[in-house]
Amino acid sequence: MKKQEGSSIAAFFGTNKLEKLLSNPKAIGLRIYYGLDVDGDGKADNKFVIVAVDEHGNDLIPSSQAGFEKGDAPDEILDGGMYCPLDCAINNALNSDN
Repeated sequence: MKKQEGSSIAAFFGTNKLEKLLSNPKAIGLRIYYGLDVDGDGKADNKFVIVAVDEHGNDLIPSSQAGFEKGDAPDEILDGGMYCPLDCAINNALNSDN
């Protein structure tokens, strides 16, 4: 991901990663959390964390995984993505000033 000024306003996650979360037989949908990523530059960057959810509203993540470091998220958690601004097309109505 490129360094950017200001906060992230959106993120792109590919269908292959989203389908992997939804391939869990217990999954009925996805939950998106707001997260913070502190990467050593002294700035907490806004990030999105996506997990599958079961019919009871429980996150489908390993119960032994209370927390994780950047890059160490289990397969059941998406914590990457391509963030806007900079890593996205800027001619879209939802992410541009036009």
